[in-house]
Amino acid sequence: MEDLKNKNKTIVGIYKHICEVFGRDFFELTDIWESDCYALGLKKQGKLIYISTWDHRHRSLSDMCYYVEFELIDDTTNESKAISKQINNLSKELLIIEMNIFLNEMP
Repeated sequence: MEDLKNKNKTIVGIYKHICEVFGRDFFELTDIWESDCYALGLKKQGKLIYISTWDHRHRSLSDMCYYVEFELIDDTTNESKAISKQINNLSKELLIIEMNIFLNEMP
């Protein structure tokens, strides 16, 4: 959690939920956007999941939605090879479903 000390509570909250669902060590936390306190990246085997709450920052935590990009990346450089999908207004539950779908797709 030390990596998220400068992040907004909306991002910290969804990160905690993701860790509860997938386990704390399932993803590599990748903070390419260090100055963006409303975003984080989760890396797993050539895939990156970028999550942002910026567009929804005025919502209550219980009503929070997320903007998400699912990307295929170069594991060494983190450079994007292709954006698989972009989705806005995802609920916490739908975010987890979309994450599972993306992680189980063949690259």
